[in-house]
Amino acid sequence: MSGPGVRQEVRVESGFGYGVIGADLHVFADRGPVYLLQAHRPAPTPDTAWLLAQPSRLLDARYAVVDFTGRDAELAQLSDWRATGPRLTARWLHAAGGQGKTRLTNEFARRSAAAGWKVVTAVHGAGTIWSPPGSEDLRLGDAAGLLVLVDYADRWPRSDLAWLFSNVLLHQPVPTRLLLVARSVDPWPLLRADLHRHQADTTDQALRTLPRVEGERERMYTVALDAFAARYGNGQPARALPPGLLDDPEYGLTLAIHLAALVRVDAAANSRPYPADIVGLTAYLLDREREHWAKLYANSAHGSDFRTPPSVMARAVQVAVLTGSMPHREGQSILGRLDLEVRPERLLSDHAICYPPIDPRQGAVLEPLYPDRLAEDFLALMLPGHDLDGHPADPWAATATTDVLAGGSPPGHLPRAITFLAAAAGRWPHVGAAHLYPLLLDNPRHAVSAGGAALTSLAQLPTMPMELLEAIESLLPETRDVDLDAGIAAVASRLAAERLGCDPDPVDRLRIQWDLSILLSNAGRDPEALDAIQAAVAVARQLVEGGGTGLEPDLAGSLTILGGALARLGRWEEALDAATEAVAIQRRLAARTPAASGPELATSLHNLSIALAAAGLRERAVEAAEEAVRIRSQPDATDDEEHAAGSLDNLRVRLIDVGRLDEALALAEDAVAAHRDLVAAAPAAFGPDLARALSNHSVLLTKIGRHEDAVAAAEEAVTICRGLAAANKAAFEVDLATALTNLGNALSGMGERDQAWETTNEAVEIYRLLAQGNTGLEANLALSLSNLGKQLSDIGQQEAALAVTEEAVEIRRRLAAGNPAAHRPGLATSLDHLGKRLLSAGRVGEGLAASDEAVEIRRTLAEDNPGAFSADLANALTNQGTLLWGLGERRDALEVTEEAVEIHRELAAEGRTASASDFAAALTNLSGMLSGLGEVEDALDLASEAVAACRQQAEISPAAAAAGLSAALTNLGLVLAFAGRHSEALAATQEAVTIRRRLAAESPAVFEPELAASLTNLTADLMAFSRPDEALTSIEEAVHIYRRLAGAGHARFASGLATSLINLCITLWTMGRHEAALGAGTESVEVYRDLARQSPAAHSDGLRQAQAMVADLRTRWTG
Repeated sequence: MSGPGVRQEVRVESGFGYGVIGADLHVFADRGPVYLLQAHRPAPTPDTAWLLAQPSRLLDARYAVVDFTGRDAELAQLSDWRATGPRLTARWLHAAGGQGKTRLTNEFARRSAAAGWKVVTAVHGAGTIWSPPGSEDLRLGDAAGLLVLVDYADRWPRSDLAWLFSNVLLHQPVPTRLLLVARSVDPWPLLRADLHRHQADTTDQALRTLPRVEGERERMYTVALDAFAARYGNGQPARALPPGLLDDPEYGLTLAIHLAALVRVDAAANSRPYPADIVGLTAYLLDREREHWAKLYANSAHGSDFRTPPSVMARAVQVAVLTGSMPHREGQSILGRLDLEVRPERLLSDHAICYPPIDPRQGAVLEPLYPDRLAEDFLALMLPGHDLDGHPADPWAATATTDVLAGGSPPGHLPRAITFLAAAAGRWPHVGAAHLYPLLLDNPRHAVSAGGAALTSLAQLPTMPMELLEAIESLLPETRDVDLDAGIAAVASRLAAERLGCDPDPVDRLRIQWDLSILLSNAGRDPEALDAIQAAVAVARQLVEGGGTGLEPDLAGSLTILGGALARLGRWEEALDAATEAVAIQRRLAARTPAASGPELATSLHNLSIALAAAGLRERAVEAAEEAVRIRSQPDATDDEEHAAGSLDNLRVRLIDVGRLDEALALAEDAVAAHRDLVAAAPAAFGPDLARALSNHSVLLTKIGRHEDAVAAAEEAVTICRGLAAANKAAFEVDLATALTNLGNALSGMGERDQAWETTNEAVEIYRLLAQGNTGLEANLALSLSNLGKQLSDIGQQEAALAVTEEAVEIRRRLAAGNPAAHRPGLATSLDHLGKRLLSAGRVGEGLAASDEAVEIRRTLAEDNPGAFSADLANALTNQGTLLWGLGERRDALEVTEEAVEIHRELAAEGRTASASDFAAALTNLSGMLSGLGEVEDALDLASEAVAACRQQAEISPAAAAAGLSAALTNLGLVLAFAGRHSEALAATQEAVTIRRRLAAESPAVFEPELAASLTNLTADLMAFSRPDEALTSIEEAVHIYRRLAGAGHARFASGLATSLINLCITLWTMGRHEAALGAGTESVEVYRDLARQSPAAHSDGLRQAQAMVADLRTRWTG
């Protein structure tokens, strides 16, 4: 790959050849390189005459015609990012087009190179300009660091970026910075997760609109003016500032300021008047475009192969603006059905000369005019009805706009066409009044078919006729549609504002606000949804209190919706009050008319159940959920399948909350199947409900140990939620984070440690952002953090695991102070995890304090609700016992571990599903304690039971059971050895070593210590059979592992090192290597001495035994 003597020769018979030195080259056989890596170099300075032939070229940031100016703060941020942080960091630099991203990136690259950094550019799919055949030498040499630039990163497929992230170039022992430049920030969360797999730090940076700081815009304009003037060679242009430059928002773009300066210089050079406003600037540039077409056409008289008149080229450009780039056959078909004077093939060829495709290899045609703002203005000037002098419209353009959208089914370019027309209508009133609105009045379904973004653009147009909005409204789906929800909400908001402004009667006002709240909620606009339903409740309450008894159902229904809106914003106490009042009203109504009011009562009970659960009132939540299901299960029930499926799923979740897992499992398959039936009939309407049902199902499957099924359900939920969040981030990001949390937990249960923490980490990142604006999601964040702590510990990242667990405890402690019933269970879970993390960090005393608090909380909870919390109490007691034993408090440790085992046995006797691995862990711990206290027979029974439980689990999920089985086998081997059953002990220990060696190869940070412990035990077993050579090999490996771990600052492994050194001493002495034996024994004494200073109760006995053994051996050796 690389080295001082590397020579690479690339020969090309045909096509394209490319090679790299010092990096990977990823190539697909069917499409060539995934990307090209090139040493960054400034673009060659173009010939001035070539630039001036088409002035828009002077605005191309690659040519850096204008020296970099402005953006000092952003450049300083990038410089700080480059100079600080871990070895590998990535930054997502994003802004809308025209903000100056490319210019900023190029200047940062130039300064980085000057500072001694190697700067490399990654171009997707070989880019639009192929490098000459040959090699790129990307070896770093003595570079201070590596900067890799990725432009248009939001256009790369995620899989292709993943290939780039894995490139060896990024993983060398030098500071490495990856700068990804994009317009949209939407792809970044997923890419962050990909980068975290490579242990990369990640940040993002947005470029803001240029501030109206005194002198800032003026300075940028002056610099651009001078640069353009130098190219034109026409001396000093007029220095007057364009009107509005200092305060018009239009000039908040770097591109707009440069456009103003360019037109000033070009107009002066060609003795043309300077436009009065930003519209005039774009019109001026469009005139220059037309001049370019005219010149090309005029050259056809002198042999040029360009045959399209300017008027026809203008029509082709209009079509391209509406359709965007498309395959050749489609472009030919569209042009073929329009009334044009030039054959489609000829026109496409000439259009490509003026506007070549971004990637010529793809064979695309009709590349649109850029930037979008210029394209929108061109569209407006082509359509009749504007009053801009000197820019005659083309009557053909009006009918062509309709013809381009014609066809039996909505064309693929319909969303683009409607969106561009709407954007143009926002600045050019005639586009809406004379063209867009009549087009949609004739076919309002176009607006719906164009999608949510187009609906939103249309609804935001101030001149949009109400009759058109109402026509569109009549065609919207009756049920929710995740692809349209945002647009539907925009239409509903606009219509509601108009209707409410007409002072409707109170009943109509109630209906308008009610419907609006539901649609806003579907779009994820929860604060606005709350405002609307609060207004509806106020009207309904006023009407009922005024004697309108017939409106009691409306009050109850609006209160039910209000409870849901409050819950989504984390205002649980208010949500419970609203839900309780709704149920009370519905009960009165159901008593009078059971058949008519039953479904509404079930809905109110369903929502009350959720609010009660959030308040920590779990048993009452189950009662409400059960009643809702009973009502909807009656033979004469008139409820629909959607609500029935939702109530079943809610009951299942509530049963899980109280530990009634078998009953929950009995409902599970029916709930998921019901949701699948709904999705089969209407995927867009019921996909979210299926995702939630699957996510909930995965939680249950994880709890009962069906890990593979749990992962499958959770993965399907995540897949659905990713699609939903892509369509409507605001509405479904919480669902995605919840599904990711559950998937991470399921993967952890199945033993997929790396995937587990990466998945949960993505959930944490989403919740962190969401919780900033919605404190009701702090509990979700804390749950994900607590899970992440365990999963990080599982991969050996103990410090990071401790940090996130401490954060989870802090959040949950604060939440529990405000609402103990709701949040103390979660606090106990995080405290239990914290005890384990502190134990791993060697902070056993602090760990015990956390564990004691967890046990205290869970004991109280289990007394009130044993079904929900007994298993949790048993697990907390197991952990507490481990910590007590570690502190030398052996009788107390034995007592609490015996209680843990007893609880597990009671759960099994009652037929309640519990975790086999948790039970096995408690049995193993108790067995080890009893054997340590000399109660070998009881210890042996428990050890055998633990191994049997683990083997049974391994039949279902081998990966998930492997760690627990190896621990149980290790303990069984020890107890068998104490019982004198050495052959069985050796077999058990050898099996444990085999398992742990495999686990350590996959995850050394986690399982090397475990392997070292089993190797130490194996040494003793081998010595019992007088096999010293094998024993020595085994114990030397154990000592090597422990010595390396303890030497790396992990004090918690010192005890294992001391024990293994004792075994090494004994083995060497038996082999007659007395001096080496005494050396190992003496070292063990020193290690024990340090341990005893820190924890006398735990290690004083070990120190005395080591000292006595060494003294005895020394006496025997010296005679």
